[in-house]
Amino acid sequence: MKILIWGNTFPLVGGVERFIDHLGHALHERGYKVCVVSDGKEVGQLTDRPFPVYTLPIAQPVMENDPSGLLNSIQHAKRLVKDISPDIIHYNPSGLGNLIFSLMVKGLDIPIATTLHLDLNMLEDEGALERILNKSSQITVVSPFIHALGKTLGFRTLDDMLLIENAIPAQSKYVSPPKGKVIFALGRLVHEKGLDLLIEAMQSVVQFHPGARLNIAGRGQEVLDLEERIKELGLEKNVALIGWVLPENVHHEMTSSNLVVMPSRWEEPFGLVCVEAAVAGRPCVAFAVGGITDSIVDGVTGELVPAQDVIQLAAKIVNLLDEPERADEMGRNALQRYQNLDRFEAMILSLIHISEPTRLRRI
Repeated sequence: MKILIWGNTFPLVGGVERFIDHLGHALHERGYKVCVVSDGKEVGQLTDRPFPVYTLPIAQPVMENDPSGLLNSIQHAKRLVKDISPDIIHYNPSGLGNLIFSLMVKGLDIPIATTLHLDLNMLEDEGALERILNKSSQITVVSPFIHALGKTLGFRTLDDMLLIENAIPAQSKYVSPPKGKVIFALGRLVHEKGLDLLIEAMQSVVQFHPGARLNIAGRGQEVLDLEERIKELGLEKNVALIGWVLPENVHHEMTSSNLVVMPSRWEEPFGLVCVEAAVAGRPCVAFAVGGITDSIVDGVTGELVPAQDVIQLAAKIVNLLDEPERADEMGRNALQRYQNLDRFEAMILSLIHISEPTRLRRI
């Protein structure tokens, strides 16, 4: 069976990209013929994966309101689909990509399975997402949070959506935390990720633990603002922006830390960092927003904090640094819970199950 996955795989900057890359590799390893269409600056093909990844401009012509570029991308996408001749298209929506995809599949007689990693901004796409979902033979969502939001979508009932929680491959063994007081955060350096709030919290943390160290991995438009804020608070010895960390190195960075923090402002559809922390056997402290509340068992595998409450965020971090044995227990609980659920294998098997041509009706 040929499966065409539509969704970004490069660069691996976020949860959706990681989801698609893991999915592609897992399906390939199980003997499925996999192809991916990914956003890119130009028409081309990536060569760093064991399955074909074709790139074409998806977001750019929409952002630039370029009718000619939009038409070229649609025509190229149609040629790609015709040449690949997939049995099924697995679509992963993106706000700027919905328009091209909805126009590309218009009149296409191939079953579509759509996985919603819901960003509320995607609903502002002139009805493109609605058209895609109405044409989809199967719709899945990646967290209970998104599943509950299905009630607000209007054009599909909640019962039409299948919940398959997002996951990543589990690691083979537990790694004991270091003896120091190292905190790790990972995310795009943008306002909604709330990393400035974590830096603010560190001002209080170092009053109790002067040797505490926060490493923030990622890149983005707020890097200069964050650097300036670190200097203003006199935290140069305690907070470091360590730049881009390759996905394959994230696990090492987490196991080299004592705890992980996810201070997102916005309602994360899923919050993959929380899951990565669990797989690394580390407790995660996070604001209780969106899908993050589905990934952390408060007080058992990590700590949930009221949204944007910097004082409580600092207090939870201090408490875990005060009690390393409790932090270690939470990390072990998180890893054990993830391993017991065997979520990555369950996710892949579920997606394979719904992707079988006999399971999907043509609409």
